[in-house]
Amino acid sequence: MKLLTLGDKAAVGLSVLCLVHCIATPFLLVTLPALPALAFLEGELLHLGLLFAVVPISLVSLAMGYRVHKHLRSLIIGGLGLIILLAAAVLEHDLSDKSIAVLLTALGAVLVALSHVLNLHLRCPDNQERVTDWQT
Repeated sequence: MKLLTLGDKAAVGLSVLCLVHCIATPFLLVTLPALPALAFLEGELLHLGLLFAVVPISLVSLAMGYRVHKHLRSLIIGGLGLIILLAAAVLEHDLSDKSIAVLLTALGAVLVALSHVLNLHLRCPDNQERVTDWQT
């Protein structure tokens, strides 16, 4: 159970980090363009690293959480968030307007974080009685 909680918390943290990265990087690069240390922020490697970390952690944590609480809502929200994150990463090179990729990534990150918070909530035995109407 502690491993599940750790996985959910790690996925939330990575999703928030991804969201902060998407929002803060353009601002930092415009306001501090002469600072060479910021060049790694706009690199694709950081973005892909976050993606490759959050996808497997999310898949395992959400699937194992479902086995405990049997509610599909967290799986659906998390799956949609992961699909959006993956689509943003794949389509980023094809989009002429990079802000669309940033918006998709931000939306995906929020959905993934939300699904893991919900997964944590649903796994808590005290909450099982309050969410019986969520069961699908």
